[in-house]
Amino acid sequence: MESQEKRVEDAIQRYNKLKGDLEAKKIQRAKLEAMIEDAEKRKAESEKKLLDETGLKDIFEVAKLRDELLVSIMEDLREVESIEEELQSEVEEG
Repeated sequence: MESQEKRVEDAIQRYNKLKGDLEAKKIQRAKLEAMIEDAEKRKAESEKKLLDETGLKDIFEVAKLRDELLVSIMEDLREVESIEEELQSEVEEG
């Protein structure tokens, strides 16, 4: 009987830890989404400024660098989503 109680307590502890991990990942995801939104705003401002200062050619270089940054952020976001899904499935199984 004690063994079963111990397993239940362990399962509850694992569940609580996974739940905390999931919340941390949700916070991280929200931060990444805010970073993407901020990057998009900065992109628009930068493009307008560069158009005013240097002309069209530089905009394409800025857009290329911006796109590389956004791809990197999106990859991080996908990794967070993957971890969230893994944690969620562990929580559901636990």
